[in-house]
Amino acid sequence: RQAAERSQAQARMHTLKKQKELTPDIDNFINSATRPHNCFRAPIAAFFEQDRARSSHLRCRPDLPVGCARCHIIPSPICCSLCSPRSFEGFAHVGPPTTTKSPQVSRSRKIETTYSMTGEEKSLIQDLHAFRKRRTAEKFGQAQLQDMGPSAFMPHGILKRIVDCARVQKLQSREQLWKETQWRASEDDQAAVVAMVSRVFPPPRLMTLSPLIRTPLVQRRAQPDGSGNGQSLGVTPTRETPTTTRRCSKCKQTGHN
Repeated sequence: RQAAERSQAQARMHTLKKQKELTPDIDNFINSATRPHNCFRAPIAAFFEQDRARSSHLRCRPDLPVGCARCHIIPSPICCSLCSPRSFEGFAHVGPPTTTKSPQVSRSRKIETTYSMTGEEKSLIQDLHAFRKRRTAEKFGQAQLQDMGPSAFMPHGILKRIVDCARVQKLQSREQLWKETQWRASEDDQAAVVAMVSRVFPPPRLMTLSPLIRTPLVQRRAQPDGSGNGQSLGVTPTRETPTTTRRCSKCKQTGHN
């Protein structure tokens, strides 16, 4: 049994080795430019024995001096690119394909899709479903809506993606809608969806950059304690630091150093 398995393994190795090696005919065809024959058709003619074939056009029509016109083998005046290089100048030389890096497309961020829906998510789903039903009937007809449903206008996956992105404030413009969902719709439909999302999930308010207003501290009156001594219960009044006027060190005047 081991001898049989060993012989089968050797046969497989021999087959693989034979497949990797080129036969002399293929080698001569590939390297025709460096061989003595210097022709691409010579190895093919030798392999198929075309040089030994004889035309039978005279036996087909012996009554004609030129024989049968259909059986007569007429050699081509153009052989190959090695024998007739000028005949192939009009053909483009196709080289090996070059791999070029395609421009990187901005991808959408990964957003959580498993969560417990609140009233806002459910309300947005109802609004989107009613919107796509209405637009499907307007765009494709009522028969299309009844037969195929509203998925022709907005697939279920796009609707779910809109809700997932809306709850995390990722759909505040048409550009963000296209980036996150890749939904192919008109600008009006995209704007309607963005407005629908903004009604259910309003965008957060931006911080104002107004200057701060200085409010002085309110001083409280002293309240008598149990010992009869008056003690302040509020904030201790702050003393204003007197501003010193800078004077010149030589002439003792203000306005310059």
